[in-house]
Amino acid sequence: MNRLFLPLAALLLMVGCASNRQETFELSVKNQTSTPISIWLTKDGPPDEQGWESPEQLALLPQTTTFSFTTVEPGKVAHAGPLTGQFAPGVNAWLRVYQGLHTLDEILAISRGSHDRLDYLTLPGKHRLTIVEQDGRLIAQETDIQP
Repeated sequence: MNRLFLPLAALLLMVGCASNRQETFELSVKNQTSTPISIWLTKDGPPDEQGWESPEQLALLPQTTTFSFTTVEPGKVAHAGPLTGQFAPGVNAWLRVYQGLHTLDEILAISRGSHDRLDYLTLPGKHRLTIVEQDGRLIAQETDIQP
């Protein structure tokens, strides 16, 4: 029985690891609001990878860890990527946009659904987004940005 179990266990591990997909993202984000914004690209699940940490994950790491966010002044464009990551089944990339300039503690206090935060489901590939304010909320519009 042991002779059958070990090869079967190895096969299951290989299939489990092979189910992750590799995805690449490239973003251009134009800030068309009246205030600076902070943008953060993260993912909502495993595997953990450097550069894909969420603010919540960074809060648990040593204070010397650098943040993977960018600030964008009004009227300016930020570019990110190409950034490649491994994604388990059902895991997605999210562009988080926070209105204003914030410390990590302040970002952690801004929850999903807040008018100061936008969570934008980001599909693999190149995206050109314009961030605007509409009815007191941040909105992402897919556009052709002229940097």
